[in-house]
Amino acid sequence: MQHYGYPTRLLDLTGNPLVALYFACGGNIEDNGRFYIIKTDEILNYDSDRALLLSSLSHLNKSQQESVYNFLCDFIESKYYEVYNKRINSDFVHKEVKVDSDIRKSDKDGGFQFERLIGEAMRERSAFLNYNTVATDLLSSFIVRPLIQNERQKKQDGLFLIHGLFGERHINDLKKMDAVCFDVENKKNILKELDLLGINQASIFGDLENRVKYLDSN
Repeated sequence: MQHYGYPTRLLDLTGNPLVALYFACGGNIEDNGRFYIIKTDEILNYDSDRALLLSSLSHLNKSQQESVYNFLCDFIESKYYEVYNKRINSDFVHKEVKVDSDIRKSDKDGGFQFERLIGEAMRERSAFLNYNTVATDLLSSFIVRPLIQNERQKKQDGLFLIHGLFGERHINDLKKMDAVCFDVENKKNILKELDLLGINQASIFGDLENRVKYLDSN
């Protein structure tokens, strides 16, 4: 859906730097463009538990997400963080959150919303019944390689960046990805050179409409 213009929680990326350069040459041909190369040691597969959990956040409204966010932050700062090896699991939620009288009511509410999130993930994958989730994963951003379902994704070597809860509050993971920025000038000449390498409107999009537009422009 992202490839056809529908707004989602994902940022569209590519694994091919020439494709990135092509899109950086879009817009006004006289304006400079820009693209980024993100260095990372980890790309999640589409069936990753972490990718599923982050995608399940869309089932929670803003207030529910805020409750889960506060719950996670309190957990990270609490005595339980090291006790449970930095992970939230069913034992913690059921034994500690629901029983410990020292835990604030707001944390108990957050624990309830966290279980709601797990329930949404279980709709897709029943194995989440025995979850053991690294708390900081839900506050992080990850690059995900999707299941290739159409020719456009394949031609563009499509990847996605998915954000955790309130990503603007936790930008450290984006910094860890070590993104290098490149400014693009002389778009017209670059597009001609990319065309010689087979990177053009017809090959990038692949459908009949864009092939016709490409032939018509040449």
